[in-house]
Amino acid sequence: MVASKLNLAVVVCSFALPLTAQQHIHDVKKIYVQNDTAQSPSDDLWRLIRGKVISHIVAGATEGSKSFGITVVEDPDEADAELRMVLNGQCDDGVCRISGTVHLVSQKDSAILWVDDVRVVKHRNASSAFAEKVAQDLFKALVRD
Repeated sequence: MVASKLNLAVVVCSFALPLTAQQHIHDVKKIYVQNDTAQSPSDDLWRLIRGKVISHIVAGATEGSKSFGITVVEDPDEADAELRMVLNGQCDDGVCRISGTVHLVSQKDSAILWVDDVRVVKHRNASSAFAEKVAQDLFKALVRD
C-alpha cells in the first residue's frame, strides 16, 4: 500500500468592523416620530395617528415592571432614530381600515433597525388600535433583540 501525504493549506481571513459601523435597536434611547403630512391621504387622520403613536410609546415606555428607557423627542436632531410611517386609511359604512408600514431608521447611519406591517379594521377607535399595535410591536422588538 502506498502512503500519501496530504498537505493542507489553511487560509485565515479576518476583518474588523468599526465599532460605530451600525447602530443596533438597543442603542436607541430617543425616537422622533416622523411629522410628514404630505404623504397621508388625510392630513387630519395622519396627525391623529402620529399623536396617538407618540402617546402609546410614551405610556408604554414606563408601563409595567420593564422600563424600555425610550424617550420621544420633537426635534429630529436630538433623536437616535426616526419612526417613519406610510399609511393608508379609509372609512366606509362605519368600518375603518388603517394599514401602514412602519420602520425605525437610525439617525446615525440611516440603517433600518426595525420594520413592521400593521393593519387594523375596527368599527370604533381604529386610530387608537393602530397606534397601540405599533407601540406594542416596537416594544416586542426591543425585548426580542
